[in-house]
Amino acid sequence: LGACYTYLKEYDKANNILFTALNEADIIEKPMIYRNIGMNFLKLRKYNNAREMALAGVKASDSLRLNSGLWQNYFLLYMIESETQNAKTALIYLGKADSLQSIVYNEKTTARTKEFEAKYKHKENELLIERQKNELRYRERQSFYFFIALFSVLFVLIIGFLVIMRIRKMNNVLKNKNIVIEQASGELKKLNQFKDDLTGMIVHDLK
Repeated sequence: LGACYTYLKEYDKANNILFTALNEADIIEKPMIYRNIGMNFLKLRKYNNAREMALAGVKASDSLRLNSGLWQNYFLLYMIESETQNAKTALIYLGKADSLQSIVYNEKTTARTKEFEAKYKHKENELLIERQKNELRYRERQSFYFFIALFSVLFVLIIGFLVIMRIRKMNNVLKNKNIVIEQASGELKKLNQFKDDLTGMIVHDLK
């Protein structure tokens, strides 16, 4: 909200918001809030107030060993001293800001490198998880196909067993029928023999 008022060039309102933020902020956020308040005072040409805020930002940054905060607040002090025509002091602050700029740049580069490495590692982990998911899905499909194949084999075996049992049953029925037929055929042979014997006897007696 303070940044919005600063953008609208309503610097007093912006500072009122920023002072409230300063009281609520974590200690690591305070150096940049001091710098922003000081920048607004500079734009209002309230140089003493701006200098006070910048020095408070330097002190807070130094206690935290926060190079980016030191750089920003030293550069603000350089701008304040330049506008108030304190060339010698401005040059001192500019030297300090310049000496910190390369350090901050290296820190940002390192931070970006670490961020990129973290994103790359995260992407690698995502790819690994996706690969594991694909492998798991592949194994699940293999297991599904295996059980389908096993079920099909069991089904065929059961059908084959039932067919064999039915064939055996039919064979037993046919065997029993053949036995009955053989028995009937034997009886028929006996009857034919009896008929022939009786006919022969009758013919003999008639003669």
